[in-house]
Amino acid sequence: MNSTFKYLFFFLLTVSSAFASKTNMLPSGWRLPTKLELGDDWRKKDRNLFASIVGNFDDDKIPDEAKILVSTDNKKIGIFIWWGKDKSGKPVEVFNESEISQIHSMGIENFSSGNYQTACGKGYFDCKIGETKNIKIDHDSINYFKTESANSVFSFDKSKKLFKRTWLSD
Repeated sequence: MNSTFKYLFFFLLTVSSAFASKTNMLPSGWRLPTKLELGDDWRKKDRNLFASIVGNFDDDKIPDEAKILVSTDNKKIGIFIWWGKDKSGKPVEVFNESEISQIHSMGIENFSSGNYQTACGKGYFDCKIGETKNIKIDHDSINYFKTESANSVFSFDKSKKLFKRTWLSD
């Protein structure tokens, strides 16, 4: 085995071990989705079933992990982030919605940096106050999508230290 391959293998093993232990700590009132909840055919196109992604969401060069979780009362689904730099292992809630049935049609995937036209910029609806026709995303973000339908992107605003949701299609 050459030294580059050994280094890469060790790095990936270390990162995956760190995530495995950190994401075992679930927030109170939330659980991982069941196999049945993630069993829809469209999810088979992704090895993580469109329920978990890794990216550099806060642009600090340390990988973070986002997951879809289900409330323990089975009423909501949510997106949570485990920050790579946070050694506590406590996730941060990005978003939740009170439609548990959405678990069968909603997923997350990585969304790359770039310039994008928003849903209102495409004319799907009028832009509201504070909405823009175009957005610039500077780092990894979370694409929250309904299979074969609408999507929005959650991007981290470093200055405000929160995620902003922008609709890209309806």
